[in-house]
Amino acid sequence: MTTESPELKPARDNPHVDTQTVVELQELLGRNKFRYLVEVFCDSSSKHSQVLEEKQNTTDFDALYTAAHSLAGTGANMGAFVLAELCRQVEEQAKARAGRHMVMLIQGILAEQQQVVREFVNIINAPSGGN
Repeated sequence: MTTESPELKPARDNPHVDTQTVVELQELLGRNKFRYLVEVFCDSSSKHSQVLEEKQNTTDFDALYTAAHSLAGTGANMGAFVLAELCRQVEEQAKARAGRHMVMLIQGILAEQQQVVREFVNIINAPSGGN
């Protein structure tokens, strides 16, 4: 099964977290394991975002790449495709050792990560709907 650039196509009803991915994860894992996965994601994404924020005005491209790469992977797996795409762009800049737009991209990541966390908190605190 192949799809074209899923990180560029969030669900229309929620641009921060892809609804279909959330549904699939909940069906696969069940509500309790999904809740745990969201909690782990929120914690790890906050840590990676903190590294990006701390390093955004430096030339520590290795740390920027590592944090962006980790956040891109977990974000994509959780359906946070906009976040993953922003991180992918930081990865490219860090790999090229070019920080021309780094601060702008990282500020976008920080804002998007906070919104994604809020969305996930809303999702896991919503009534279960009979599951």
